Amino acid sequence: VGSVSVDNYQAAYDAVYYLKNVKNRKNILLLNGKVNSYACQERLRGYKDALGDQFDEKNVFYGEYNDKVSYQIIKELAASGFTYDAIFACSDMMAVGAINALLLHQIEIGKQVDVIGFDNIPLSSYIQVPLTTVNQDKVLLGEEAVTLLLDIINGTSDKRKVTVPHKIVYRMSA
Repeated sequence: VGSVSVDNYQAAYDAVYYLKNVKNRKNILLLNGKVNSYACQERLRGYKDALGDQFDEKNVFYGEYNDKVSYQIIKELAASGFTYDAIFACSDMMAVGAINALLLHQIEIGKQVDVIGFDNIPLSSYIQVPLTTVNQDKVLLGEEAVTLLLDIINGTSDKRKVTVPHKIVYRMSA
C-alpha cells in the first residue's frame, strides 16, 4: 500500500513555531481532529515539540474535523473565561468554527487571538477574517498519488511513501 501526504508533524511544528516564536503567543490551543487518526497524532506531536516545556495537555481539544463541534468548544471556552491567545486548528473547517465563536464573543482575530488552520480550502480566503493556513497542494498530492500507483502496478519502484512540501499561507487571522 502506498501513501502520499504532507509531513503532518513538520507542518504542525512550523505553524505552532510561528505562533510561539514570531507572533510571541504564550497559550496556544490545539483543535485536533480525531484521536485515532495517524495524521492527527503526527500533528499533535509537532504541536508538542514546537511548544516544548510550554506544552499543557489542558490546551488540546478534539473538534472531529467539524466546524460546529469546534464552534461549540471555543464558545464554551470563551464563556468560561479560559484564557488563550492563539489556536492551531488541524483543519480549516475547525478553524472556521473557532473564528465564528470568537467573533460571537467580540474577540479580535489576529490581534487578541491568532488562528491558523490546515488544508487551505477555498473558503479559507473568503471568510470574514481570511484564514492563515497550512497549504497542502492538492494537485501535487493527486499527481504524486497517480505516479506512485503506476510505479507500484508496473513494479518500477519500491517506494511506498511520498511526502509533498507544505507551506503556510499568511492571511489576516495570524
